[in-house]
Amino acid sequence: MVFDAAVIGAIGIDTNVYLSGNEVDLSAETSFGENLDCIGQSGGYSSQSFRRLGHKVCFIGYVGKDYSGEHIREVLLDQGIDISLLGIDPLGTKRSVNLMYKDGDERVSMTVRGL
Repeated sequence: MVFDAAVIGAIGIDTNVYLSGNEVDLSAETSFGENLDCIGQSGGYSSQSFRRLGHKVCFIGYVGKDYSGEHIREVLLDQGIDISLLGIDPLGTKRSVNLMYKDGDERVSMTVRGL
């Protein structure tokens, strides 16, 4: 098959935590305004964007053999993105947690695997 775009890169789950204010005390239990999970990271955003523009896309990268990895596989397939070169990362699927402040700034971002 011939593709319009071959995306090589990181893919994982981005968890954006939208805070109700501009300060948060991370030393105590805190309530957050809204949490949003989506397929993200550079490869995730790029492959989905090319596909939404109508291009034939294949994605080359790795996800874990875990719930998040299976979710990513299913969503990319449903969107018509070829994942025949999507490998298994033994450390698990990447997840980034981003604290998004009311003023629009992202001040804390953490990336972990296997969650």
